[in-house]
This record gives sequence, structure tokens and C-alpha cells, in this order.
Amino acid sequence: MQSKKNITTFKEGGFLNLNKTLYLGLGGANGSQGWRGVWDGRYIYSPQQFNILYDHQTDPHETRNLINSQIHTDILKKMKHSLLTMAEKTGDPMLPFLKG
Repeated sequence: MQSKKNITTFKEGGFLNLNKTLYLGLGGANGSQGWRGVWDGRYIYSPQQFNILYDHQTDPHETRNLINSQIHTDILKKMKHSLLTMAEKTGDPMLPFLKG
């Protein structure tokens, strides 16, 4: 459960929480060299570097990346939408990189 504890720490640190989904970010104030992700209480998604989708309920230690899982296609679409929506709402300088 270490991963969940780390995410909770981010939440308590004041990361943006819109519609019960957390928008996570490290660096990238100049529009590059940063990391962004979203966590909905169960899944964490980030399109950058490693392109990840993990299920913290069934895989709290993030050992099985579900990014290419056909079963999780709808969840992946939802998480991508959440990430881009939050980046747009906050005027995140990383938005162009997130859009690809």
C-alpha cells in the first residue's frame, strides 16, 4: 500500500483536486522537462516518459502497467480526458506536450 500512501501525501500537499480526480505535477514551469499525471482514487495515469496506467486497488506496488490492456481502454480514455481537461483549466504550460 506504499503507492497509495504516496498519492495521499500529494493530495494533502495541495495538488489540484477537480471532480475527485487529482492532477499531479512535478516541474515543467517553462513548458518542458516536467511530469504530469492524474489519479482518481484507484487508477493513476501519465502519458509521459513511461506511459503508465496502474490500478492501485489490484496492484498497489505498480508492477503491472495496464496502458496496453484492451480491458482498460475505457478507463484509459477517461484518464486521458481528465488529464487534458485539468491541464487546460489550470493553464498548465505542459499542455502542448501532453497533447502530443
